[in-house]
Amino acid sequence: MDSLNKKNQQGQSEFAFEQIAVALLLLVFSVQHGSGQSVEIRAREKAQELIHDLRQSQQLFKEVRWDVHNSRRDDGIAVIWTIDSFSTQSGKQRYFADAGLNLRILSSAPDRSWQITQQSDSTNIVKGDRSATVSAICTDYGEATLGLTVTFNTSDTSVPAAGEYRTQLVGTITAP
Repeated sequence: MDSLNKKNQQGQSEFAFEQIAVALLLLVFSVQHGSGQSVEIRAREKAQELIHDLRQSQQLFKEVRWDVHNSRRDDGIAVIWTIDSFSTQSGKQRYFADAGLNLRILSSAPDRSWQITQQSDSTNIVKGDRSATVSAICTDYGEATLGLTVTFNTSDTSVPAAGEYRTQLVGTITAP
């Protein structure tokens, strides 16, 4: 009788283990499947540096490709990039240079669901405007690769103050 009880307990343990294994497998599958439905934005390139040539007032950084994916929002998404003016610190004095943005669609699927809503913008330190914004929208599910170019702008009549100028570009996804 003891051996029969032992076999029964062993069978129940194996059955419980199989149930747990199936539950874990389903959980892993649902997590992997769920992560495929997302809204994300990712830059392909890293931070960039540029040495000013002191000949031209506008210095262009290399275009950065941004991959944007929307498989969650059937009513679409908006993607917004914002940059502040460039700045550098020398002792107690802070110096600024204008920053510019230009956005274009490199590829998209489906084609007609992606539109640029604000193609270019620049800061204007003299007028107190210290941030620039560009944006694109997707009106349905879709994905795109967008090209974003940053410019460093100084006055035509002056050379920028010496220093290491920095700014930060922020990409944000919003839903309507």
